Amino acid sequence: RYDVRAGGLNVMRVEALFDLSGPRYRVQTRARPVGVGAAFAGGGEQVSFTEGSWRGPDPLPRRHSSEGEWRGGRRALLLDYAPPSAGGAPPLLRVLEPPLEPEREPVPEALKRNTVDVLSAMAKLLRAVAQTGRCDGEA
Repeated sequence: RYDVRAGGLNVMRVEALFDLSGPRYRVQTRARPVGVGAAFAGGGEQVSFTEGSWRGPDPLPRRHSSEGEWRGGRRALLLDYAPPSAGGAPPLLRVLEPPLEPEREPVPEALKRNTVDVLSAMAKLLRAVAQTGRCDGEA
């Protein structure tokens, strides 16, 4: 459990579950504004989940989902990742709620290839720290 502070005030609480051992990994997070953060955000909550496998030190995500309520509206995302044999094919967007909004720019297909979601990148960094005892990696 992590309490996020800004200017000395609690603004968000994040709970995270990591299972990084073995040939597969799973990461689940739950974030919600608290205190001053809740006053400005109007409440809300987001739950995100990622699962995949490892190829050496690198995560190979299989599925990433995120859903919650922010700014008074439902938000949801579901991505399915192609198997490694697909040669770095971009993830398949299954759900995007609300659909593309003015503040979101479409990502060109070429930039989607060989990408991972943020929780898979975090899993890679945490696993490297656990294995090496150092925090000098990058993702």
